Amino acid sequence: MPKKTRSMVLEDVRRLSFHEFDVPETGKEDGLLKVEMCGVCGSDVGIYTGKATRILPYLPLIMGHEILGRIEAMGPTACRRHGVKVGDRVVVEFAFGCGHCAPCLSGRYVFCEKSGRYGTYVSCKTPPHLWGAYGEYLYLPPRAMIHKVREDVPAEAAVLICAVMGNAVRWLRQVGGVSIGQTVVIEGPGQQGLA
Repeated sequence: MPKKTRSMVLEDVRRLSFHEFDVPETGKEDGLLKVEMCGVCGSDVGIYTGKATRILPYLPLIMGHEILGRIEAMGPTACRRHGVKVGDRVVVEFAFGCGHCAPCLSGRYVFCEKSGRYGTYVSCKTPPHLWGAYGEYLYLPPRAMIHKVREDVPAEAAVLICAVMGNAVRWLRQVGGVSIGQTVVIEGPGQQGLA
């Protein structure tokens, strides 16, 4: 494994540049992902242009939360917990949560009070720095939510599973209360609308 890695960092509104980071060592509970592909979300455009003002306090940051890759390194406890091994192809959910606040304890980690989310609410100033997938590697903290993906699933489809398809299910079923057989109106031809 290399000692250094590069990621594209949003330093300020509309200013991206490559930065080099140390590849973090991993322990029993965490891991490291070698990024295969990262989707570009509509929210990434808002973050880049400064329209998503809630993100500005977290600059500089590494964007990228639609994540597909291979487990490069992972501790034995994390491997058992996730049912994966080094070399497995996985997708990574955008939210990981702190595991201690009320939303995390109730299983609603996407609403974590500490905002543990890739590509948005964690600055790359925060060690181990690799908190977004616009780079070669992504850090997998103990609370990372990862899911194995078959080798025959095209990367372009796999990268849409967690953020895009996950949002579609949550927005329709959990937020909207829509069920199979009901009629809905979808506005927008983007990835979210298609999902």
